[in-house]
Amino acid sequence: MGSWAPDLYSNDWALDFAHDMRQTSDLSFARAQIPELRSDYGFASSYASLLVIADVFATVGAAPSPEMPEDLKEWCESLGDPVRAEDLDLAEEFINEILDDPVVRELRGDPEYWHPHVVPLLTRLREARSKV
Repeated sequence: MGSWAPDLYSNDWALDFAHDMRQTSDLSFARAQIPELRSDYGFASSYASLLVIADVFATVGAAPSPEMPEDLKEWCESLGDPVRAEDLDLAEEFINEILDDPVVRELRGDPEYWHPHVVPLLTRLREARSKV
């Protein structure tokens, strides 16, 4: 796809990354990918993958995602690896960077189109953080 749809999982990049995560048995893959993805800012696939990671962290942290595909939800529920406070803090940090990044505005277009899907993710990250 050439552009992002407004929700978190209507993009090939997000679905591919979610598939890669489901091939693992814990959150170590997601944690390991964050520095590389953050260094690739400017690429839509990196942004989409970071949003998936944040969504997974929030879901594992007991703030379930209403947008998450069922197979990814099942994977999250099967994990014995709890999300850590620093995971949630880091996710909130990179989500805020994405929301403020002018490159994202160029890639995704009008914020009113996609903010309604990303801003609730921040709320869910904070909710999960309060439970850790």
